[in-house]
Amino acid sequence: MNIARILFFAIFLFCASTILTVGTILSEVKVPPIFTQEELQQQEMVKKQAELKQEYQQKLIKLLEEYSTKENDLQLEARLDTLEQALLSLTVPPQYQDLHFRLISSFEKIKGASGNFRQSLEALIKDYSWLASTLSLFIINNFS
Repeated sequence: MNIARILFFAIFLFCASTILTVGTILSEVKVPPIFTQEELQQQEMVKKQAELKQEYQQKLIKLLEEYSTKENDLQLEARLDTLEQALLSLTVPPQYQDLHFRLISSFEKIKGASGNFRQSLEALIKDYSWLASTLSLFIINNFS
């Protein structure tokens, strides 16, 4: 029985010292981070830009749908003014700044009675497929 106790304590002490040694060694090992702080910031920026892009697309489509089906007594020029103001209040992602400028300049051409506004709007349909159906409906409902 004494030998069993001594053997038990010996195994117990061996296991305890092994666990303490491994714990000490692991606490001293420095594991480099998977991503650097710059990489994390870049990933966050990419994610924000993607969210901004999607939000812009949704808001622009919603605005064009609203003004292509809006049934009110406002003249076309007044409706375009309010649409233009709504467009100017949107936050535009960098990849859609050209689209945004071309849309607003097309509305200015309409108000100035310039004849090529329809072609400029139709060119946007060719360049931005996600906007094609909504912009086509807007053109048909307002300028046919």
